[in-house]
Amino acid sequence: LIVAGLGMLAYLRALGLRHIAAVFGAIAFMFNTTALVWLMWDSTIGPIAWLPWTLWAFETALRPKRFWLSAIGALTVALTYLGGQLQWSLYMMLALALYSVFRFVFPQNVPRRKIVLAASVIGVMGTTLAAIQLLPTLEYISLGHRGHKSLDVLTRGLDWSGFLTLWVPKFYGDAVVDYWGAFNYNEYVVYAGVAPLLLALIAVARRVETKVGFFAGLGLFAAACAAGTDAYRLLSWLPGFDSLTPIRMRYLVAFSVVVLSAFGLEWILRYNAVRRTRSIASPMIIVIILGLAYIVARPSK
Repeated sequence: LIVAGLGMLAYLRALGLRHIAAVFGAIAFMFNTTALVWLMWDSTIGPIAWLPWTLWAFETALRPKRFWLSAIGALTVALTYLGGQLQWSLYMMLALALYSVFRFVFPQNVPRRKIVLAASVIGVMGTTLAAIQLLPTLEYISLGHRGHKSLDVLTRGLDWSGFLTLWVPKFYGDAVVDYWGAFNYNEYVVYAGVAPLLLALIAVARRVETKVGFFAGLGLFAAACAAGTDAYRLLSWLPGFDSLTPIRMRYLVAFSVVVLSAFGLEWILRYNAVRRTRSIASPMIIVIILGLAYIVARPSK
């Protein structure tokens, strides 16, 4: 958790956010449910922790005389693979690929050639460094039950209901005592906190900068995939993605909410008190309505 928090802190600072916003995002990332519910499985929490470090290395390598940091990014990619569970590595590589495309489209005074080169070094070199474990893993998978499956099989039983846990982590009950969700608690819950969710809504509503649009899009796309919609067709033809149910793409939803929350806090700190009050009024009303909906919808024992 400390490694994950420090990585998110470094990445948010690399994006230019002030310390308090970056620290807030780091804490939210450390204690989001995707990280916490998998703590007992090192093979899961290990890969989860390295995504912010990879994005930090990529973003920082684009600065003048800092390209050597792309080698650090390659190392974090390798550590993600070596964490033990390939599924989470695929999500990290997907996030890196989409982020690289975004930075290519919006270079912000960075040569596009440098963006492509940094992304290639991080992705290709990181994968090569992990080949000593990755190649035997792929052979093992080919001999097991993780082969190609149809989209209907991969998305069977998935819908939007699990995202009720975005603001109420125990909407479907406790993980042990009275749970009534369609899937187990670990797979279903996607909670980063009420305050981060509120701040994320503010960031999206105020469109702080282009990166807000990217992470809002990443979160929505990941949510659509995790809900079993046809959005997953865009990934199901890729190696690896064609054999994995997309329910765990909730990780990218939580990750996006955390980053957006830091941008939301940054926006609030940047504006005067009158504008702050007006800016948070609508998201607060939305959260109150959602809370009342929970009270009404939650069945009594």
